Amino acid sequence: MKRPALLSLFAVLVAASPAAAAAPWSSPADIGPPADYVLSPGLQFAHTGVGLATWQVRAQPTGAGGLPGAINVIQNTPNDGVTSRALALGVAGATVQELPDSIAAGPAFQDSGRGLVLRTLSLSSDADGNRRARIAWSAVGRNGRIGRARTITTATLGGTPTLAEDHSGNAVAAWSEIVHGGRGREAGYRIRAAWRPAGRGFGRPVTLRTTDAASYARNGAVEVAIGREGRAFVAFADLRLGRGKDRRRLLAWTRTPRRGFGAPMVAGPHSDAADIALAVSDRGRLFVAWGTQDGGEEANTPWILRAATLAPRARRFSTPQIVDRGTNDNRPAGGVRLAVEPRGRATLAWSSVRDNGGFPVFAATTGAGGARFGAPQQIAPMGALGGLAEREDGTAIVTYARVLGEQVTDQAHAALRLAGASQFAVPETLGGVDHALPPVVAFNAIGGRPTAVWPARPTGVDPSSGIARTAVLRVATRPAP
Repeated sequence: MKRPALLSLFAVLVAASPAAAAAPWSSPADIGPPADYVLSPGLQFAHTGVGLATWQVRAQPTGAGGLPGAINVIQNTPNDGVTSRALALGVAGATVQELPDSIAAGPAFQDSGRGLVLRTLSLSSDADGNRRARIAWSAVGRNGRIGRARTITTATLGGTPTLAEDHSGNAVAAWSEIVHGGRGREAGYRIRAAWRPAGRGFGRPVTLRTTDAASYARNGAVEVAIGREGRAFVAFADLRLGRGKDRRRLLAWTRTPRRGFGAPMVAGPHSDAADIALAVSDRGRLFVAWGTQDGGEEANTPWILRAATLAPRARRFSTPQIVDRGTNDNRPAGGVRLAVEPRGRATLAWSSVRDNGGFPVFAATTGAGGARFGAPQQIAPMGALGGLAEREDGTAIVTYARVLGEQVTDQAHAALRLAGASQFAVPETLGGVDHALPPVVAFNAIGGRPTAVWPARPTGVDPSSGIARTAVLRVATRPAP
């Protein structure tokens, strides 16, 4: 069913109002109707200036009683009450699109303005709560409309699938599947990837690796990236169980439009659970960063962020660089993000942890074409990183939600680094206190204005006190810096 977009939203995204000119960011516009939960925001702009905002909507499980964490209650209902919504930005008369499944990855766009999203639909679950899902893809038209779902495969997913598309329409999707070992062996992960030649559908998935020990202590995270000329990358935190010593290595595979995936390359060590970020320069250098910590219900070792690079024709990664060594066993409040400008300068942003109970947000950059990150800059003392975007001229923006305490965030913020500058400026607020979750951000290719979207409860209560149907997606923009 279609729902009209708010009239104020189009004005916000096309022309700054006097109020927006006075303050850096426009007043947030809410995209409704409200829901029990709004999750997993996505945002990207095509070179044509058309953008697509996506988000998941999840219903409160029946009988959960509004208790915190009740969203994870296992139900026997199709797809566990998860649906998705999308709205084209900068398109006159655009309406909210409602999908019966989850937008798991994307949107990603090619230069022509067409794009892709990955979708998942839960089909069943086992006694351990592992869900068998259909993985599908949809084309996105130049007007931001999402087409029908086209199945790639079905699998018991070990993590969220990922997607990347190059400038001409070649694309790669990858994910981890939970497979049972048999004969008393633990279940493991199978890492799979599918390739899409420009203008066609995704081919049959290929298996890149079958690894040991799929469990709650590991997150099965897979990340992908693709260069301007179609060289694709897949990264996964691998584990091999040994007698007295386990081997934990971050592995990466590459392929080109003409050749399939090669043998895995080792980027560096990890500690079980990993948050991986990839980015590729126009000249083909791959940057990889991964924050890692022991898995499980509670952390027992400090969180460590490493980074490495792979030159365009190299077969080995550079020696891993420790960018940040957390000084506390807590989990970081947000994620790890990477972006690269055309000249090859990379920007890395991340959430960290400190002994004083802080959850700071940091950023670091390399030199033009460089392979090592410089000294970190603290963006905020308490934050959950949500997004990072970089414009072609080198202007960058970081978005985060302010952290009040462990797992509690309340307000969306952004910090800008102007082209040619070495430091990010003082952060700006995107709106008032609204129980914000970490925002994502993108630059509009036409005019260079940044836009941010985030889940919030502007008229709701603290979610830790119970859940009410007050969650919406909020959107704000500012003049081009």
